[in-house]
Amino acid sequence: GDSYALRRVSRATGRMTTVANLAFPVALLPLPDGKLLVSRSQVVPATVERFDPASGSSSLVAGGGTSAIGDGGPATSAVLAGAVSVSASPDGSVLVTESAGRRVRTFRTGGPIRTVAGNGLGGVPVEGVPATSSPLSPAAALTRADGTTFISANSLVLEVDGATGLLTRLAGGGSSDPGDGGPARSAQLRIPDGLALDGDSGLL
Repeated sequence: GDSYALRRVSRATGRMTTVANLAFPVALLPLPDGKLLVSRSQVVPATVERFDPASGSSSLVAGGGTSAIGDGGPATSAVLAGAVSVSASPDGSVLVTESAGRRVRTFRTGGPIRTVAGNGLGGVPVEGVPATSSPLSPAAALTRADGTTFISANSLVLEVDGATGLLTRLAGGGSSDPGDGGPARSAQLRIPDGLALDGDSGLL
């Protein structure tokens, strides 16, 4: 955030230490090797970087482009507009959510980038169409082991079918407040910013 710092709290000691000073870190994704993926949405151009806390060094893994969306090309040449969240997919790829770009995109380190959902325009998401053709204002996204992608957007939770790519409203958009105990599609959601899967494949 605004302190331009990545900070760590030790559960053992309760002490906080600064890991690095890095302008505009917005979201973090810990990696198995101890490194971090860091999205930086307010730098121009926005980036996702691989950061090594041990050495303090970072390298670009996505974003940094200035002229083209970049789908199908190297992730490091793509334009990312407001990269506000990053999440790991079971197949080893990474999802990045663009709040200003109105897209959810996926890439592998060193590989190409492509759009999973969103057509670059804000507006009400459209069910039953390819997710890449629908308006979208995404906040977070994650992918389940079966390839299904879930997206929080427009005070809704949306689902992209991994096989067909079609978009469906999973929760929110109803008139029940808060809607506990009833159908998820009938409930009201107020700007959900995060998503997580529980051990029973339920969605939080």
